[in-house]
Amino acid sequence: SIGGYAPSEYIKNITDKVSGLDDSELRSRIESHFIDYGYLAANDFDSYFVDRAKKLLKLIEKAMGKSVADKDAELTVQQFGVSLVD
Repeated sequence: SIGGYAPSEYIKNITDKVSGLDDSELRSRIESHFIDYGYLAANDFDSYFVDRAKKLLKLIEKAMGKSVADKDAELTVQQFGVSLVD
C-alpha cells in the first residue's frame, strides 16, 4: 500500500482498500506506535522523526528507570537538527 508514495497519499489508499477502516481507526492505530499522525499526514518528515525519537526515548527511560544520556549531545543535534531533550 505504501509503494513509494508520500504518507499523505498512502494513508488515503489504506482507508480506501481496507473495508471498515475509517480515518479515526487508522489514526488510532498509527498513534499507538508513537507516531504523530499530523506530522505523518502532512509529510513533515523532520518533525515526525524528532517527535518519534523523543517519544521512544521516553519509553526507554521509563523501562530503564533512568534517563538516556546524550539527548542534547553535539552528535545528536547534528543528526536530528535539534536536541532531543524535552
